[in-house]
Amino acid sequence: MLINEKELDANIKKRKIQDANRDLQEKIRAVGDKEYLGDLIKDCIEKLEPIDTVEVELKEPHYKNIGCLVISDQHYGCEFSIENNKYSPTIYKERMNDLMNRLVPDIEKFKVTELHVVFLGDCIDNILRMSSIKKQKLNVVDAVIDFAEHSAVWLAGLYNKVQIPIHFSLIGGNHDQIRMLTSKPTFDEENFAKIIHKFIELRLSMCKGIHINEYQNDSACLYINDLRFIFSHNDKANTVNYYRDIYGDFEQLICGHYHNLSVESIGETDCGLQRTLIHVPSVIGSDPYSKKLRKHSVPGVFFEIVSDDIINKVYWF
Repeated sequence: MLINEKELDANIKKRKIQDANRDLQEKIRAVGDKEYLGDLIKDCIEKLEPIDTVEVELKEPHYKNIGCLVISDQHYGCEFSIENNKYSPTIYKERMNDLMNRLVPDIEKFKVTELHVVFLGDCIDNILRMSSIKKQKLNVVDAVIDFAEHSAVWLAGLYNKVQIPIHFSLIGGNHDQIRMLTSKPTFDEENFAKIIHKFIELRLSMCKGIHINEYQNDSACLYINDLRFIFSHNDKANTVNYYRDIYGDFEQLICGHYHNLSVESIGETDCGLQRTLIHVPSVIGSDPYSKKLRKHSVPGVFFEIVSDDIINKVYWF
């Protein structure tokens, strides 16, 4: 049966309206799902006991020694034992307690007046490969909840001890992505790290001394004593030029993912300073996958103090 020109035009307009309605419904669903998830998390947090933090009158110091603590690749939720490393949720918490005990005296020693804490991706181990199932101690959702609650309590405990402003940032990693077992990542923004960040933000909403920066799925740019620091889970191809196009010139690019410490020169800044790429160590250290690749990594956390000079150290576990 032939369709005349008027019927064809009518059908085309009808299809355009259907497509527009479908796009609108998808946007409404996306916004609604995000707000609904936030409401669910908020309702759950309101049922928990509040985290106690000290009331401190924060004054603007005459000088600025700003600390930057970079914690990367926690891979929380897994458990394993290999020749040179053991790891589990309990061991992770022990390492974070050890970090607290060593960090606080250094903050006092170097007279740090402000602290940035950055979680640099792969907060949880997730189940991305068949080998992940063998070492998974907690199911993924339980790992997300347990990790988020521990992180909020740890940050509050740190604030109570040092009593200086703390700025918290969290970036998603490849292991944080929500995807089916063995499948390739499709939507980078679908990430458990976003849920962890929201949980911590709501959990610490009553603590005026801890500022939770906006969640960044790919990267974050922080100004520390007038220097520009870029944080990203992984330095992919053309990363340096890409971030310069987005953020402008920067002094340091700090990445995780490779689980090993390295410092590399990546040219000169517009102001004549040395631009560097720093890969920070991981909290987890060597795991069965790194053993397979014959690559050993010592677990650790990177710490930097930015004042007139830049001083850095690593807390090895």
